Amino acid sequence: MSGWTLFGAGFSLGVLLSHLASSPIKISNVCSQTITFLADFLSSPLLSYNQTNTPQINPAFGVLLGLSNIDREEEEKAEQIYQKCLSDLKEFVNSGGKIDENIKSTIAGSAWFVGFSRGKGSDEEIFEIVDIFEKAIKIADTEYEWTGYYFHFSQVYSHILLSVLSIKESSRCLSAFNSQVRLQIDVLTSSNANMTKRHAAIITLGSLFGVKFFSFSQTTNSFFLNSSFLTMMIQVVDILQNIAGLGQQSMSDVKGGRLATVVLACLMQVIEKISEIGNEFIESNSSEAKDYSRLPATSYLRALFDELVEISRKGNIASLASVEFGSSIIKSFSTVNLVLPSVNWFPPLKKFNTPFFKKYNLHYQSVLLAIRHCDHSTSLIEFLLYALNGLPEILMSEDDGFNDMGYGKLLVGEGLGKVLELCGFEDKKVNKGDQVITKLIQKRVRKSKD
Repeated sequence: MSGWTLFGAGFSLGVLLSHLASSPIKISNVCSQTITFLADFLSSPLLSYNQTNTPQINPAFGVLLGLSNIDREEEEKAEQIYQKCLSDLKEFVNSGGKIDENIKSTIAGSAWFVGFSRGKGSDEEIFEIVDIFEKAIKIADTEYEWTGYYFHFSQVYSHILLSVLSIKESSRCLSAFNSQVRLQIDVLTSSNANMTKRHAAIITLGSLFGVKFFSFSQTTNSFFLNSSFLTMMIQVVDILQNIAGLGQQSMSDVKGGRLATVVLACLMQVIEKISEIGNEFIESNSSEAKDYSRLPATSYLRALFDELVEISRKGNIASLASVEFGSSIIKSFSTVNLVLPSVNWFPPLKKFNTPFFKKYNLHYQSVLLAIRHCDHSTSLIEFLLYALNGLPEILMSEDDGFNDMGYGKLLVGEGLGKVLELCGFEDKKVNKGDQVITKLIQKRVRKSKD
């Protein structure tokens, strides 16, 4: 069996056990016995026999990654695995990466389990773990043998820093967080960084700013309301937009562009959560002007945009006449064939995506507006990504009276098609008999050397 097959089997088992440990159904004996077996399995010399090009991809990594969501207080046997993983990581950093093959085969999984499994830990132990991962990242960054592990260490390190900062703003962890963000930005803005490191930096920035890649929904905490954090997030969003080919620059790295688009969509969900707890970051997420105050007071464009913003702020207390007027404004903007002056469209359009305005179809019209003008507006690109990020929930939910099926078709068809177009693809219609087949083809053909 291949390493990936064994990894998949181990991951499935780990996820199952982590859920059983917290299940109200009392089958703890089965769970405890299996975890005890796994503790012995993780010490087996058989794991060191993997001679593939990706030695970290093995059943041990799968088990530990799947099990990393466990609460160790709910399953005492998991503490035994935690202590072994922590011990292996200590040996790894203390020896500068010079460890035996048996420990090497589990080190990636050990990192995820120590970083993500939950349990009570003293401040001293937490800072010790922070120190371990700082050293692990340096080893992976400088030792060729450990290059493939850099991604694992950076993801876990990001998660640990955010976990600590969500509880208290330790000056040490805050400094480490800022340094880690700057490091990843430097990688993405440098012309010398290799593609593997750039791709890791894209995902790491997502983790640093609260994206949970193993969850369908994103959560946030009070640390995200810090003004310096929000300023850095704006910079990161701009960088990721450029990598995805959604800004002024064309996409030169297809894989990196795809990763950046995924991370951007997740960041939009994080931003939404920030706005829900009362923060006004959503008003200034884009670097575009927040209104048209730079235009003359007699400007029709300025008056219409200001009215649209005012209607969106009223929410469910807006009168029917106001909502209908707002609908007319959006439709008018959607049919304008000229390039609209730059402004931040995201705040009002995001509010039109709420249940009250959905009853009047403003969410549908807002997406049409974004599709029409996002070629020249970063905030409209952000809104389109935000809307697309809610697509899975729309497709899985029952009809709630808001014509979500038609809205979903719009997102899947024109919305997703527009994003792909901005990323370097276009629609090409080919007549074949009586059928018209739409194919997505690349506009640009590039040959990049890693």
